[in-house]
Amino acid sequence: QFQMRSELNLPKKFELDAALFYTGKREAQLLPGSARLDTRLGWRPTEQIELSVVGQNLLVPRRYEFARQELNTPTQDKRKVFAKLIWRF
Repeated sequence: QFQMRSELNLPKKFELDAALFYTGKREAQLLPGSARLDTRLGWRPTEQIELSVVGQNLLVPRRYEFARQELNTPTQDKRKVFAKLIWRF
């Protein structure tokens, strides 16, 4: 398995972050290898406020995380997109 991360400060107080994860085939759990891409676009208009849009698992609609052998049912990580507001005081 491996991961690569990138964090970039853009003009006008914007930030762009990306992370790529890869996990090889997991034979014990009968799962194929998979990749995951997460991104974040953030904006900090002040020191106290941070707004961001985050995307997780953007490469495929669903990705298997792990399987429980006794039930033979893998869990799935779904694609997610959400907004986040942080207010520091």
